[in-house]
Amino acid sequence: VSHFSLFSKKKKNFTAIGMTFFFAAGALGGLMSLLMQGKPLTQSPHFITGSVGLLLLLLQGMLSAFFEDDPGLRGAHAYFGSAILALFVVHAVFGLQLGLSI
Repeated sequence: VSHFSLFSKKKKNFTAIGMTFFFAAGALGGLMSLLMQGKPLTQSPHFITGSVGLLLLLLQGMLSAFFEDDPGLRGAHAYFGSAILALFVVHAVFGLQLGLSI
């Protein structure tokens, strides 16, 4: 195993941990904001796209457990990740709209 591949794996793990913390903190902050404003929590498109996005990220992470069994899943993992990224762009737009409506 080369030094580069070990560094790459560590960097990817660190990135995943950072993303998890960032998304969890953002979700908690957003939910608290909606609660304090007396707005319904689950009816916002921002909440829905965020929840679906987190579920899809979980499923994408689970795909990596099967890379050794089926190397073709790496391509599916990449395309799936790109689709999730597009969903989070839509999620960001909804978040901006929600923030500007306050």
